[in-house]
Amino acid sequence: MKTSYNEACARDCSTLEKDLALCEKAGFDYIEIRLDLLRGWLKEHTVEQLKEFFETHRLKPHAINAVYLYQGMLPDETPDADPKPEPLIIPMDPDIEPDTRMPEEMKAAA
Repeated sequence: MKTSYNEACARDCSTLEKDLALCEKAGFDYIEIRLDLLRGWLKEHTVEQLKEFFETHRLKPHAINAVYLYQGMLPDETPDADPKPEPLIIPMDPDIEPDTRMPEEMKAAA
């Protein structure tokens, strides 16, 4: 069994930097990153530093919390902001195979 930490668990009281250190120390296998905390990380760090962290530590990225991908969900977003920012690509764990099965409800509706 693998364990994963969702950064929404410590909403408004943590940073990606703190969560990476605490998750690594606690022995989590994966982390689901919040987009707002990733933006905070990028104010003081680089994407290359985040990639290096995941390459040199046990903890691996699982996902970007999708709720925060919707425009207007983050407090620092403004209407005149670029609606299509450049995507951030972090290599995922190659040992995890994505679940591409279609739920039964969707099959019935198709």
